[in-house]
Order: sequence, then structure tokens, then C-alpha cells
Amino acid sequence: MASVLDPTFWMGNYAVRHRYWTGKTENPLFMMSDGLALTRSRMIEWFRAKAGAWHPNPEKLNGISFRRGGAQVLREQGISMDELGVLGRWLTMRAAARYVKLTDPILDRFANAFDRAAAKLGKEGTFGDFQKLE
Repeated sequence: MASVLDPTFWMGNYAVRHRYWTGKTENPLFMMSDGLALTRSRMIEWFRAKAGAWHPNPEKLNGISFRRGGAQVLREQGISMDELGVLGRWLTMRAAARYVKLTDPILDRFANAFDRAAAKLGKEGTFGDFQKLE
């Protein structure tokens, strides 16, 4: 898989560039410079500290913020709900849809689909069983 989403590439990149990770089996896979494991709570604590400069309520940010934000950005970039479901490891599209809201880029894609259908209708004169209205 030659993609920016290739986890093997990124893990290899991490392994080569991380100054403290030695690859020993007793080392945590993701570790801080102090040798302790990068836990969910440490990651959120670090993120909140950094986000304080630009977010009005950094204490409200949590692990779901990453999942929701990532899903939203991917959806706005044109990733289908099926693809998003696989990437997010959601079992159903309904579960994935809880993380994505309708935004202008998504609505624009739907509007463009309707525009294309209308243009096709104008060229062919019919659309399904309906005659073009004059």
C-alpha cells in the first residue's frame, strides 16, 4: 500500500526516528522521552495543554475529538461512508455517521450530483419514466 494512510510506512518511520524507542520487547510501543508509555490520558493531557493557545475550552477536548475530527475531514475530502467505516473500524454505517455532520463541502457534493442529473435530463429529454417538462 503506497499511501499516506499506510500504517506500515508510518510505524517504520516512527521506529527509525524515535530517539528513545529501541524496539526491545519490554519497551512500550509508544513511549515518552522519560521511557514511560504514552497512555490515552497522557496524550489528552498534552493535547489540552497545546490546544489552550487556540481553543476556548481545551478541557472539553478528549480522545473522541480526534476520531470525530478525523472522520469529518476525511468525509469532507470525498471519502465515502463505506471507506470511512473501514478506516474508522466502525461495524455499521450508522455508527460511522454519528461522527460526521453535514457541512458545506458535503452538501456541495450532493448539490453537484443533482446538477449533473439535471444536465443529463436536459441532454436526454427523459429521466427515468418521466418526460422532460417544457
